[in-house]
This record gives sequence, C-alpha cells and structure tokens, in this order.
Amino acid sequence: MTDTTRLKPYAPLLAIAVAGLALRIFVTFVMHPMCPFELSDVANLDSARQYIVDAGQYGDECFYLRGDALAIYLQGILTSEGNAFGNPFSEIWGQESTILAGKPPVMTLVIAGMNLVGAGDPDAVRLVSALAGAATVFVIGLVAWRMVGRRAGLIAAAIAAAYPMLWINDWRMMPETYLALFTALTLLAAYHFWVRPRPSSAVVLGGAIGLALMARVEMLLLVVVLVLPLCWRLPRRSTMGKVKLGVLSTVATAAVLLPWSVFLVSQYGGTQFLQTGNGTVALNGTCDSTYYGDYLGYLDFGCFDAEAIAAAGAARTATAPADAEQAADRVYRELAFDYMSEHRARIPVVLAARVGRLWDVYRPVQNVELNAVLEGRGRVDSWLGLIGYACLVPLAGFGGWSMWRRRLPVAPLVAMAVVVTAAAASSFGITRYRTAADVALVVAAAVGVEYLLRRRRTATSPSEDQLGDVERAAERLGPRVERSTRQRRELQVLGGIASAMVLVLVVWSASVPKPEPAVASPGGQVAELCSSAKASGLLSTDFLANLDRPGIVTAIADFRELQAVAPPELQADITSVITTLQAILDSGLEAAQFLVQFPAEANAGFAAGVRLLQFAEANCPT
Repeated sequence: MTDTTRLKPYAPLLAIAVAGLALRIFVTFVMHPMCPFELSDVANLDSARQYIVDAGQYGDECFYLRGDALAIYLQGILTSEGNAFGNPFSEIWGQESTILAGKPPVMTLVIAGMNLVGAGDPDAVRLVSALAGAATVFVIGLVAWRMVGRRAGLIAAAIAAAYPMLWINDWRMMPETYLALFTALTLLAAYHFWVRPRPSSAVVLGGAIGLALMARVEMLLLVVVLVLPLCWRLPRRSTMGKVKLGVLSTVATAAVLLPWSVFLVSQYGGTQFLQTGNGTVALNGTCDSTYYGDYLGYLDFGCFDAEAIAAAGAARTATAPADAEQAADRVYRELAFDYMSEHRARIPVVLAARVGRLWDVYRPVQNVELNAVLEGRGRVDSWLGLIGYACLVPLAGFGGWSMWRRRLPVAPLVAMAVVVTAAAASSFGITRYRTAADVALVVAAAVGVEYLLRRRRTATSPSEDQLGDVERAAERLGPRVERSTRQRRELQVLGGIASAMVLVLVVWSASVPKPEPAVASPGGQVAELCSSAKASGLLSTDFLANLDRPGIVTAIADFRELQAVAPPELQADITSVITTLQAILDSGLEAAQFLVQFPAEANAGFAAGVRLLQFAEANCPT
C-alpha cells in the first residue's frame, strides 16, 4: 500500500481543517486587522516605546498588542536576540534587565524562533497561530475518529473548525491557541494508551502532557487526574504493571518540563520551577469587589490598593533589582492570604462564583462584556462564543452518557474539566481558562451526535471496520454490569446528602454580610472638599493631560491638601492616588510608560481616581 493510499481516508478530515484555517484567516486579517506596527530596530526598541505610548488612539478599529500579548511578543523578540525570557519593559525603559516568567514559555519560543528566521512580524505570528488552530481541528477529528469511527471524526472536526471558543485566541496571539493543540494531542495519546498500554504509549502520553504544561501550568494536574485513573482502570494488567506505566508516563512529563524548570531554578534560586507571578494572580481576585461586589468570582485591578502598592514598592526598594519583582510578588501573595483568612466565611460562595463564571452559568452576559472589554476578545466574538458554548454543552453531556453506557473511557475528557475547574477556583473565573475543557466538549459532543445518528439506523448495526479503535477495545470487555436497585438507591442517597451539604455551605456563605460602607459625610464637609478640589484644578478635564513630571509633583501636593478636608470614605482612594503618583515620580518614567510596565499598580491608582471623580459628579455643584 502506497503512502497516498494510506492517507486517502483522511482527505475529508484534512479538507475540514483547511476550511477551519480559512475561517481563522478571515477572522484574523479581516475582522481584526493589526494596527500599524513597526519594530525595525529591536536593539533600541524605539518603535516599541512609541507604539506603547500611542496604542490607545486606535480604539476598536484594529487590533493592537497590549497586556499579556504585548509582553509575550516583545519577550520573544528579546529571546531571539540572546536575552532569554528577559523583561521587555525593563529593556524598553532602559532599566536593569530582569527575567519575566509570569507565563509558560511556548508562545515566547514560537515568536523567538520565527524572528530568528526573519518572520517575527506580528501578522506572521498570527498566521502561524491560525495554522496551529487548523492543526487543532485535525487532531480533534483524529481523537473522535479513533474513539468511535470515521463519521464521529468528521463531525468533531467540523465542530472544532467553527467553534468560536477555539479560534477566539488565535488572532490575539495568546498561548491558549497552543494549549488547545496540546490538549487535543494529550487526548489522542490518552486513548491510544488505553487501547495499547505499552511503555512507548505511556511515554507519548507523558510527553503530550509536558507540552500542555508549556502552555498552562495547571495542566500538571493531569498527572493525577488523568494518568493515575487511566492506569488504574487498565484491563488485564497487574498492579505492578500499572504502576510501572504510570511512573514511566510521569517521568516523560518531567523530562519535557526539565529544561524550563532548570532555567527558572537557575534564575530564582530554587523558589520557582513552573512560573512566577502567583502572588499577583492571587491578589487580583482577592478583595471586597471580588468577594462581595459586582466582580464576585472575577478579577479586579482595584484589589491592588494603596496598602498593597506601598508594601510592594518598599519590597522592591529593599531588594536587588534582579529579585525586585519576586519580592513584590511575595508581598501580594501574603496580602491575598491575609484577606482570605479574614474573610474565610465567604470563601465557599466565592469559589462557587468563580466556577460558575468559568462554565458561564453565573452572570454569563456580564462575562461577555468583561471578555470584550478587559480581555480584548471582541464583543461579536464573545457573544458568538457564548452561543456556541450553550449549543455544545447539551450534546457533550449526551455524548458523555453514551460513552459511559458503552464502557468507553470518559476519564480523559473529565480530567480536562477537573483541571480547568481547579484553576478557576484557585484564581478567578475567566472563560479563557476553559480552553482545555472546550476541546473535550467538542469531542464529547461529536460522540453524542454520532450516537444519535447511529440510533436512527437501528436496522443495521455498524460493521467492525466502522468502529473506532477505542470502541472495538471496549466491546471486548463485554456489557457494563448493571448495579442492583439497592446500590443505585444508596448512591442516590449519598449524592443527595453531599449535594445538600454543599448547598447549605454555599447558602450560609452567601449570607455573610458585606463590610459596612463608611457613613456619609456631612454636607458642609463635602462642600469644603469640592471647593478645594475645584481650586486646585483636580476636577478639570485637563488634569490628566498635565501629568508630566512637574505636574505630578503639583498633583501630589494638591491631593495631600485635599486629603485634609476629605470625608473618611474617600481617604483610602486619595491615598491610593497619591501612592501611585509617587511611584510614577520615583520610577523616573512618564505616566504612560508606568502604566505599561506596572499595570496593576497604575490601574489601582486610576480606579481610585475614577471613584473620586464619580463622587465629585454626584455631590459637587457643576
């Protein structure tokens, strides 16, 4: 048999992947074209400085790099120039070079490799992301094909090609594009391992998990929630044989992870081996607004209040420049844990809200707006993602049930749901964290659709060659042993008791009152505050335009005078603004530069300033 003949059955699957690529190219270059971007002189990074300062002028008319995408892109450029995983913002603003490892390395390495061969333009990177998305479509089709047959594979590929939650990250240059691909490869390796549990397939499974770890660190949990259950449930294997295969797979994962871990340990002295910035993530979702307010279960930059900013600034000053960010991150982590300890009665409802946001069962409409504004995913894209997800979930549920009935292993798909749920519960609920589970949902939905089509043709059962490898292996195990009526009732009673206990815990947690707001100030004090603010120009629309270095010095003095006459409920916000202005002054940066390099600290001060303006609009005469 020639290679052409061997590949011919996969031609329809390849055609669907090409269609998925065409859709991704359309979304990337037609719906979200790049704003003007030139990075001709990487050594000086002058064009990057100008781009950062001027990026806000474009609005929503085009896509401009910002936040994580900008940091990852510039870091990839620096890595290709020999500064491996350097902090691009330190380079841009002429400060001492540091290592930035807040994200896993896969996207940085892709950009670095492309720049080395002269293809480092952002649009070229986005095209490669689209190609990776098309590869994900093909691999997802292979997973379903291997499970229950060719028809299921084609259905899975078609769903994956069109599903917005899988292409929404491609045009934004985010690592979730590669997470989806590596998740699909992990599922393919997991089912191959279940059909043929050999040392070679165990190594392949471990290696696939290691690749997924290079895109999201929580995928490390797959060693526990995927490899261990899969090995334990292997049929006709001794206990020692199962242990050996599990150990071999884990060692393969560690081998893939080893170079990155060695690099981090060499930089941070053994304190980090996966990524940095965990304290920043923890504090992002740990304050009143995310525990009691409108952002319940989400994140809020306002969690970085004046106390946190001041403490982090002191830690940076007292530490060597190379360790300054780690010192600040430790401060954020301690503050987050202190807040959790003080508000531990509220934790159950916060965890429930985080998980609810992840799975879009809690405030899904608000999630769409947050995805569009804060995540920069686009409003149309976000709505399409929610609609597609809502259509997919029932089919995936039915597909999971049909797999259980036929004794097909559900553990690999369930493991992805467990991992993303744990990640959201430990940080905050954001739909981008659901990417690995979205891949599993597509596979389960395709299996469900194929099962429905098969049941409509009950007169003829599928032939042996129409079944997938996994289904053929499951049929050799025989029909599932039905539980007795007594066993079913016992399980129902235990499940009901457990559900009731969780419900009572969440309801009790929800009844914990929100901290009482400060008492409103007397009218005379408000009038004095308004008069002072107006005299100093702090209520003027030109205030932000005057924030050059002399303007910052003047503003700090004006806010301190204002603080002397401000009511108690405004003291914290004024302190936050003063602290942020002082940090900008001490950094030697312009305000726009400080915003990019230290977004958490800057956003906290700006959020406090917005609250002050809102108070003035409501209480001060026009």
